[in-house]
Amino acid sequence: DYTPTLIVMPRIAFSFPISQEANFYANYDVLAQRPPDGAFASPYTYYNFRELVASTDNDRFLGNPNLKPQRTINYEVGFQQKLTDFSKFKISVLYREERDLIQIREYINAYPITYSTYGNSDFSTTKSFKLEYDMREHNNLRILANYTLAFSDGTGSSPTSSTGVAAKELKYVFPLDFDQRHTFYLMADYRFKSGDKYNGPKIGKFDILANTGINLAFNLNSGQPYTSKEIPGGIGTSFANRITDGS
Repeated sequence: DYTPTLIVMPRIAFSFPISQEANFYANYDVLAQRPPDGAFASPYTYYNFRELVASTDNDRFLGNPNLKPQRTINYEVGFQQKLTDFSKFKISVLYREERDLIQIREYINAYPITYSTYGNSDFSTTKSFKLEYDMREHNNLRILANYTLAFSDGTGSSPTSSTGVAAKELKYVFPLDFDQRHTFYLMADYRFKSGDKYNGPKIGKFDILANTGINLAFNLNSGQPYTSKEIPGGIGTSFANRITDGS
């Protein structure tokens, strides 16, 4: 049976203008969602309990209809400054905490047999620093560029990332597989308008490029998690084995 859960999700934002061209801001919010994985079970699950547990595919992880919702708590503080009438610069610090994340749990010597199911036993935190330049459309051109420095740690990257240690109930914090230290993003959008605002090439009275444009987006990142490891051996031995699941 599912135990109903009541979660209050406040969203609070503050703005502190220090002039007509700059201000500090801060916001806090709580988000929640129903369990996205492992929350379904039916009479089939229980009638075929032994067979499912003994299988080698993902069906051996029995669903848990009593999973709690996952929660995300966000904190952000920042400062933004007007540069020109059509552009601004922003700097911000963000902290995100995820609670009650779903992870495999194993129940040893349970009746009628040891089995694995899902539980709300994981958490993660993400700390990031962001610089951003935003130029609104000016002379047909709009630009958005930002850089983010981030650290993502937790006890599991996915609901099955700790399957190998589920029986031991080991919990340790490690860089998650979506941890990414440096992220650069650049978006440039150039387009022509129509009517009186059109300022592109013409053939006679025809605006040949009206309502047309081009958008380019570039992403660059580095600093994904890995474990440096020395393995004695011959040709082909790797000295830097990347980890993606923390096991």
